[in-house]
Amino acid sequence: MPGPEQDRETDMLLLERIQRGDEQALSAFYDRWVQTVYSVAAHLLGDADDADEVVERTFSRIWRDASRYDPGRAGVAAWVVVIARSESLSRRRGRVRRVRHDALRVDHLVHEAFVPPPSPLREAEESERRELIQRAVSRLPDEQRSVVRLTFFDGLSQTEIASALGVPLGTVKTRVRLAFAKLRASLAVLHEST
Repeated sequence: MPGPEQDRETDMLLLERIQRGDEQALSAFYDRWVQTVYSVAAHLLGDADDADEVVERTFSRIWRDASRYDPGRAGVAAWVVVIARSESLSRRRGRVRRVRHDALRVDHLVHEAFVPPPSPLREAEESERRELIQRAVSRLPDEQRSVVRLTFFDGLSQTEIASALGVPLGTVKTRVRLAFAKLRASLAVLHEST
């Protein structure tokens, strides 16, 4: 049975590989730490959906910020827990904003019920937006594009996707997370250029 020292070495090796953009290393790191991250989030938020969102955000941040990890300042466990805690607190603050936003959205829906149907210009804008999204999805690496399509176009759960592709659930979650990050960046650039 591996001891704590071997676990630290494994985590350090995985972080080094993550810094170089190794998605498999992130998947392995995810499998090692997902329970801890979920426990922190569930404890602070008390909601499974919010805790799942925090897990996604935490590992996205680990992917993005792996090069910032300083072993001289904290152990890997402390670093992961601090990120999970930070993301949990951000999520909790977001709940308040979401409640306000939901109230505004209801007002907007009521308003739209009394507004005439969209103009041809509006329909053209919607069509252009769909085209931008399709173009952004088509630029994703094959593995990420397939999980996005299976999720949103085929309506499969991440567990069903893992089973269909014959890969671990952590790998599917990593691919979805990375795809979303790339889509956000890609769509932001496309949106700015239009």
